[in-house]
Amino acid sequence: MNLGEIRNRIAFILDYDPSRTEYINDLNDLINRTYRDFFTEQDWLFAQKEKGISARKTLTTTELRVTNGSAVLTTTSPFFIANNMEGMIIDIEEVEYTIAWVVSTTSAYLIQPYEGATKVNAKAKVYHRYIDLPSDCVRILDVFRREPNNPETMLPINRSDEGYYAVDFDEEGEPLRWLPVDNFNVKAPRNKAFTAVTSGSGHGTRTLEFVTTYKYFNKESGFSAVTELELADNEKAQWVYPNLPNTSGRIYQVYCRNKDYSEKWFKVADDVSNITDFVPNIGGTYIFTLATSFWNDTLELTNSNPPENNGVYKRFRLWPAQDDDYTIFVRYIYQPALLRDDEDTPEFDEAHHEILVFKAVREMFAKRGDAALAGMYGSKVKNKMTKIGNNALNQTQQRWVKGQGSFPIRRRGSRLVAGDNFGTLP
Repeated sequence: MNLGEIRNRIAFILDYDPSRTEYINDLNDLINRTYRDFFTEQDWLFAQKEKGISARKTLTTTELRVTNGSAVLTTTSPFFIANNMEGMIIDIEEVEYTIAWVVSTTSAYLIQPYEGATKVNAKAKVYHRYIDLPSDCVRILDVFRREPNNPETMLPINRSDEGYYAVDFDEEGEPLRWLPVDNFNVKAPRNKAFTAVTSGSGHGTRTLEFVTTYKYFNKESGFSAVTELELADNEKAQWVYPNLPNTSGRIYQVYCRNKDYSEKWFKVADDVSNITDFVPNIGGTYIFTLATSFWNDTLELTNSNPPENNGVYKRFRLWPAQDDDYTIFVRYIYQPALLRDDEDTPEFDEAHHEILVFKAVREMFAKRGDAALAGMYGSKVKNKMTKIGNNALNQTQQRWVKGQGSFPIRRRGSRLVAGDNFGTLP
């Protein structure tokens, strides 16, 4: 069933199907909330993804050029600076700074000005301390390596063990364990300076909604407030971009939605420069035509959609810190994309789509105060969940790991379930 069919099934059960836009939007929100809650509540096989993530070794150079009081970094060392370094820690002459954003392979900006003495051959190290997970990651199931002829599952270190054993994360070597750390949050921008301006003709009458996001340390924020513009045939949208400093590290993105075409948001470029990443210190006025002809079936193939995690990213770090470049594989439960258009279909077996109908109806009857019908559909939910679990619930592998003394450890995935000792390795 797609979103429209799910909504129609709910209306049939409730014998209530008003055409008010507000009600349809509320019902869609309920279906999506139910969908995501169900999708992530257990370790369903259909809700899992696997991703290989690069863990880079510490990079060093003796050719960094720095100036006292300046946030600019330059180097003649080839390929020392890379885009993935945004947000990483750089140690310059034994003082740590944070890289705000990367201009090129030879130039970057710090978040704060360099405080040491001016040098043309400063010693520097860049640390890849944190492994950032994809924007759709809800929780980690397993962390492992796939080295040739030497696959290795990595065990977690919990935070109490980290403190108790005084784990030294500056120690470098072959990574054996991983430690979950605090989520990284990217705050959304407030800027919404979109207005209509008269320019040319033949663009078609259209109602467009605009939002902006920040890309910060290669991660994207949630949305700014929405600006809705009703554009006439001779009007375009104008955006006044505030001039952010280079040290901010924040790169603007612009997204637009035309509800006559789709409920989805699409990243858009300005008319003149075709810019989609509005980097710091290029403030100005930008024009977006986005005529009615722009909204066609090729749009979903050419223009990307925003992440739907509201700027919250999960991450972890390795112990020992990687002494070489490794590919770390992560198996995780992911958050599915929202069902926005009536044609959108849930990302699991259609035989089980009815669970979304039962869950939504149960909640609606409970909200009405009809305990009998809410209970009846609660039983339907329970029975359906049992059937789905028999077919789609993750079969957790187990293996015995030698422990200290006579206390073996049984491991499930990357989780130790009994008698963990920090010094015990698989």
